[in-house]
Amino acid sequence: MHPVIYDFGSWKIRSYDAVLCVAIITGMIMIFSKARKEGYPAVRLILCLLGTLICAILGARINGWLFWFRGNPEMLNLNVISTRSGMTAFGGIAGAFGFAALYSYLNGWKTLKLLDIVAPVLALTEGIQRIGCFMNGCCYGHKTASLLGIYQPDTLGNWTNRYPTQIVTGLFCIVLFAWLERRSKDRSFEGYILLNYLFVYNTGRVLLDFMRGDEPIALGLLTVHQLTAAIIAIFSAIVLYFKMNTGLFINVKDN
Repeated sequence: MHPVIYDFGSWKIRSYDAVLCVAIITGMIMIFSKARKEGYPAVRLILCLLGTLICAILGARINGWLFWFRGNPEMLNLNVISTRSGMTAFGGIAGAFGFAALYSYLNGWKTLKLLDIVAPVLALTEGIQRIGCFMNGCCYGHKTASLLGIYQPDTLGNWTNRYPTQIVTGLFCIVLFAWLERRSKDRSFEGYILLNYLFVYNTGRVLLDFMRGDEPIALGLLTVHQLTAAIIAIFSAIVLYFKMNTGLFINVKDN
């Protein structure tokens, strides 16, 4: 764990911020390149990317506030862009998809076509971002005596062997990106990549988050994020099934 790369006194360069910047720049370049090949106009596309970025950060931050407010009131400090567990992937994904869908609709673009481009890149950017989580010490795993354990602290500074959930989730996201990119070459319909992303990503999060040690249980054995992921995974699986096997929604015009 190495949360601060360099300390200038009152100003610090945080490892999470640095890795997040790399992830954002990589993602924006990839989306721009892929969308331009599909014929999207450059200026409007840049505005879309900037709006998507802002909404992703706001969504991640708001979700962090809602989730961590009671136990971590310092998260309300608006001068801090990223702190331990101050931002969440679910909020960022929701913000990114939400703005991209709204912007494409208002500009008369095919919404699902654009989201098919965005989805795999979101998986890649999260894969990179999880490196920052590992360096920052957030999103840590439960204690374990198994060979999988890595010596890590929790947010209170308690060091012990823990599941490397940041690394595992990051590898999962990178493999998901590669798989979606391969499937995008012969997608069956617009929205196909998006639905596959929503189903696989959220199924993976339900399973992988059982190793997480930083989130409180909300219902049974599941956290709030696992419950959310389970609902999204089930819904996307149902829609994907009907789209693939019954033709439901096939004739609905994408906006």
